[in-house]
Amino acid sequence: MKTKCYKIALQFPYKFWEKKIQRADFFGHIPPSPNKRGLFGVFYDMDLQGEQCVLMSVISGDAVAVIRNMQEQHVVELCMSILRELFKEEEVPDPIRYFVTHWTKDPWTQMAYSFIKTGGSGEAYDIIAEDIQGKVFFAGEATNRHFPQTVTGAYLSGVREASKIAAL
Repeated sequence: MKTKCYKIALQFPYKFWEKKIQRADFFGHIPPSPNKRGLFGVFYDMDLQGEQCVLMSVISGDAVAVIRNMQEQHVVELCMSILRELFKEEEVPDPIRYFVTHWTKDPWTQMAYSFIKTGGSGEAYDIIAEDIQGKVFFAGEATNRHFPQTVTGAYLSGVREASKIAAL
């Protein structure tokens, strides 16, 4: 079975979510029906300092079929309807910018990213990151327990391995 996942990033003029979630870096909701599981279930505050006001969410599993053939604007509208439902008491602005991945259509990635299977542990990331006799070193998002599936995780793992090599 192919892994299925899209991401959406939305930049806003201000943090309308800040009052409700305070300093938390993520928030979520329970979808109204099983076929909507995986559809914007969790939102991540990608800029805790508040300078960029960016939220990121994931569309995964069977929910990918819901948005796969939608125009980007419709995906954004669907996401915004969920945010407006979550923050009824706030004035939720339209995003000033957005980005929706199209990984199922990318011939190079084909939806590839690391994940821990059910019943697994974060230790798997540590094991993958182990060097071989101090001669072969591994970096990449799949070797970063704290930031897997992210460019940040890939970058930090590269810094980690470069530091090990520099210390030789």
